[in-house]
Amino acid sequence: MKSLREMVRVALIDTDFGVKHKLSSGPLGWEVYCSLGKCKLRLVYDRMYNSIECLFEDPKNHRNCFSLKSVLNINNVDTSQLYYEYSNVSPEEYLRQYFDFIKKHLMHMLHGDLRSIDRLLLIKKNYTLIQKKLGTSFVFDHPIYLKMIQEDDSWIDDLEQFTTSEGKT
Repeated sequence: MKSLREMVRVALIDTDFGVKHKLSSGPLGWEVYCSLGKCKLRLVYDRMYNSIECLFEDPKNHRNCFSLKSVLNINNVDTSQLYYEYSNVSPEEYLRQYFDFIKKHLMHMLHGDLRSIDRLLLIKKNYTLIQKKLGTSFVFDHPIYLKMIQEDDSWIDDLEQFTTSEGKT
């Protein structure tokens, strides 16, 4: 098997961004933090399931991470062909596909346009508010949540009306 450094280098051929990374490895797998242009990525390899998860970190707070799929979805990219955690492919294939998607659809982020991260942070904050007001975590099909995701600001009034009509504050 190729070294992680070699896998990442091969996956990034044809980008203009150097990769700085820090690797930690253990019996369960490895984790690598990459600075890729203006973005920070975390790649987590799980030996048990032979899978790699790709996470984008909020540059202002490394505790806020978003999956590659979430970042692609917020940029209206079709993710139906994206390998998911526990797909039966090699680590090289995961990396190749992940970086292909990044090169094809997310170069604006590598150049410093991190509005996608800001949007995901806002969704996370608003999701928590909606979840709290509705009293359930099953809000993904609720019209208020769907309006919020579609950036229809009328969701705020709808949420106030909902809580008022239910007698909650």
